[in-house]
Amino acid sequence: MTPLPRFRTILPLILLVIAISSYLFSDTAQLQASGDHRMALHKDEIAEYGTLDVSESLGLIPFAFAFPFLTIKTILETPFSVHRNKPWERRVGIAVVRFMTSWASIRQLQWRQAPSMETYTHWMFNQKMEAAVDDLGDGSSLMWIGPRRYDRVILYLHVPRHLANAPTAPAPFETFPTQLSQANSALAHLFSKGLTPQNTQIIGDTAGGNLALQIFAHALHPGLLPALAPSPLAGTAPLAGALLLSPWVNPHAVGSTAGSFRENRNKDIMAPATYRYWGAHGAPLHALPAAQHAFVAPILAPKGWYAGLERAVRRVLLTAGAFECQRDDVLAFRQDALREHGDAKVVLIAGGVEGDPVFDVVAANRGEGAHVPAEKAIVDWLRGGFE
Repeated sequence: MTPLPRFRTILPLILLVIAISSYLFSDTAQLQASGDHRMALHKDEIAEYGTLDVSESLGLIPFAFAFPFLTIKTILETPFSVHRNKPWERRVGIAVVRFMTSWASIRQLQWRQAPSMETYTHWMFNQKMEAAVDDLGDGSSLMWIGPRRYDRVILYLHVPRHLANAPTAPAPFETFPTQLSQANSALAHLFSKGLTPQNTQIIGDTAGGNLALQIFAHALHPGLLPALAPSPLAGTAPLAGALLLSPWVNPHAVGSTAGSFRENRNKDIMAPATYRYWGAHGAPLHALPAAQHAFVAPILAPKGWYAGLERAVRRVLLTAGAFECQRDDVLAFRQDALREHGDAKVVLIAGGVEGDPVFDVVAANRGEGAHVPAEKAIVDWLRGGFE
């Protein structure tokens, strides 16, 4: 068989792969997914974390067959993709995460991803390091990388608590302000061991960045959350710094039909419909008094909400990817909400998606390369916080 007839034989299969994959990534499909099976969150779901019923278990079967399609689609689209300059493994990773978050329910995602403690202990074992865990007594833990030390500490609040891969209780099974209370407990615990705020920096990526902003908002507006213990930042010196990587300043995708939400709806690692779905269940605004909305949706904060932030944290650095749906919101948040802070900066990562610096670290560990300029700027900034 000559090459041309052979190509004609497989051409229908290639076109079928492109057609199916294009639909899976279309706005219509994502809106249907968010409007149908994913939006129904019942009380029995809340009771059993990551436990699937028969229909949800069967619903995972298509995912096993989707990954080959996604890989082929990603490779075929390389010449036309905005991510074409990235290694193919990373492009496939972006496609897989986007597909999973667009179609899977929260509970299916939780079933798929190991809890924080399991992930941590496995990683520490592979690194030939001894695990060190502080149980904070409220359902959360501090997981140390390296030996415990209280002279200089970076507290990492990581990616999304919806997926149970954070040291706090996973949303939506515990909603606001549970994670805020637990994050405050972590800081209070560290301070009780002799750590000073001046030698403390916080890193929060995506949902963790949102949680970091909750910590600061509580320090500035304690009267709006009278049921919580006093902020550990009350009456102290400011923290040395807060690095917010693609912080979820607009987790409910307010205004998602315009701006970067529309521009990047097919470029980012998450679709606008996924933001709306996770925001509705992880931090439902309708369940909160209007005065508390700015805690979970910083973009909705009234003018002056963050006035005095320099008393809680000395330096702030935000990052946003050029292909990130929340890009415009992060930039506007820095320009408007943090205008009065004397040392609040933002780094825009060319070609980046949500949480891009985190993927840079993973890629560097795999030898795939990274956004070196952005990575260097972030590392230098963190180093400066301890000088």
